[in-house]
Amino acid sequence: MRRYIIGLLVLILIGGVVALVYFKDKKIDDSSEQIKELEDILSATSSSSLADKPIIKIEPADEVDPNIFYKGQAINEPGNDKLLKEISKSVLDTYTKELERLNDALKSNPLDIESWMRLGQIKKVFNNYEGARDAFEYVKYIIEPNALLNYNLANLYGFDLKDSEKAIFYYEEALRLEPNNYNYVIGAIEFYRALNDKKSKVEELMQKAILLNSNDASLMAYIGRYYQDLGDKNKAIEYYEKALELSPGDAFIKSDIEKLKSE
Repeated sequence: MRRYIIGLLVLILIGGVVALVYFKDKKIDDSSEQIKELEDILSATSSSSLADKPIIKIEPADEVDPNIFYKGQAINEPGNDKLLKEISKSVLDTYTKELERLNDALKSNPLDIESWMRLGQIKKVFNNYEGARDAFEYVKYIIEPNALLNYNLANLYGFDLKDSEKAIFYYEEALRLEPNNYNYVIGAIEFYRALNDKKSKVEELMQKAILLNSNDASLMAYIGRYYQDLGDKNKAIEYYEKALELSPGDAFIKSDIEKLKSE
């Protein structure tokens, strides 16, 4: 069964820089492919590669409680995921050296937002989800409310830590702060689709996505597949036909429409 994929990106905040990483909702089975992806991401988030990227200003909180100290996973703790045994020695060395560098930087300046964000993302890349959570959660205490940070936490809790309650909280926070951010809406749809009792929320967000990006054929096809999976043939055809209007030459969409009409 074909599954239509929206142009969904995970927006990662690293040192005030927005990096765009294609989201995969399943683990990569081929370890060599995963290792290559990790090498690419680690390279993309290196200090040198960030130099020419647009900066998004992250405002520190007006007042930071001096009694709030970081009590999470040790900054230089790499985690114990099996991936660490599969990656090349050079990648592992780069990872551990960067953790040591960040450990020194954050001991010197515990309010270094850039280093905390980089720490969280790098730990997430290497499947150290608890360490990533601890770093990102700490940042919440030292910056003003930030939609992108909430969105990253939502994805982390929803897809990696499997904590639906906290994921919902952070998706709602991200959309409260930036209600018209298309990527946040799509990310929330993907999450809510995995929950059995959130059909009305999924459909609400889909309509919002249409309002924000009504000329996206992949979005219409995605919604068509959603209704097809639910067994709602009429709705599925309706959205597939909207997708075909936007992308008349798409043979896959034509095929799905013909198949549904012949049933």
